[in-house]
Amino acid sequence: MFLALPFRDHNPSRRVPYINYSLIALNIIVFASHSGQEYLDSALVFALYPIEVINLNRFETLITSGFLHADLKHLFFNMLFLYLFGDNLEDRLGHFRYLGFYLLCMIGASLIHVFSCILFGGLYNPVIGASGAISGVVGGYFLLFPKAKIDFLIWIIIFFWVFPLSAWFALGVWVLLELWDVYTGSFMYNNVATFAHLGGFFCGLILIFPLWIRLGGTKFWHETGGKPPNPEKTSDNRPVKIPIVRKR
Repeated sequence: MFLALPFRDHNPSRRVPYINYSLIALNIIVFASHSGQEYLDSALVFALYPIEVINLNRFETLITSGFLHADLKHLFFNMLFLYLFGDNLEDRLGHFRYLGFYLLCMIGASLIHVFSCILFGGLYNPVIGASGAISGVVGGYFLLFPKAKIDFLIWIIIFFWVFPLSAWFALGVWVLLELWDVYTGSFMYNNVATFAHLGGFFCGLILIFPLWIRLGGTKFWHETGGKPPNPEKTSDNRPVKIPIVRKR
C-alpha cells in the first residue's frame, strides 16, 4: 500500500484566514446537514448539469454544486487542500478579494467542465464538488509561492516518513497527472471532473497573474524566496522518519 498525503505547510498565515475557515465550515455544514437519501436528493437538485447551462438555465448551479460532496472522503481531501493553500492566499489578497477570487475560480472551472462535456460527452451527468475552486486556489498559490515547503506524509505498507517538498514540484506533479488523464482519455471513465480541476488551476493562475506582475514578477520571487512572507514553523527540511508503535 502506498499513500502520499500533504498535511501541513511551513508558513502559517500572519492573519486569521476568516474567509477560508468560513468556506471550510460551510462545506462541512452542508455535508452534515442531511444524511442518506435526503442528502442525495438535495445534491441532485443543486448539482451542475452541463446541458442546463448550455440551454441557458440554472446558472446558479455553477456555484451551488461547488458546496456539495459525494462522500466523506471527497469532502476530506478537498477541505485539506483548501486548508493548506487557502490561508496564505487570503493573507496576500485580503479577505473579500480572496472570496471573490474563490468564487470566480469556481465559476470558471464549472464553465470549462461544461465546455469539455460538449467535446467529450457527459452533458447529462450531474457534477458536484469544490475541487474546481480549490484547484484555482492551488493555481494562485503555485504562482505566488512556488518554493513554499509542503510536508507530505509518505506511507508504504507499515512505514511512514515525512518529506518536505517545494510547492512548484508537488503541485506541478499534480498538474502533470491531470494532463496525463486527458492525454490517455482516462478522464472519461474515472468519474472525476479532470477538466474542472485543470480549468480551476489555470483560472487561478490567470486571476493572480496581474497581482504577481504588480508585485514585481520574478523580482518578487527573489525578494521573498518564492515563499509566503511568514515565519516558517520549522527550519529542518530533512526527511523525518516517524517510528511506528504497534500493539502486540
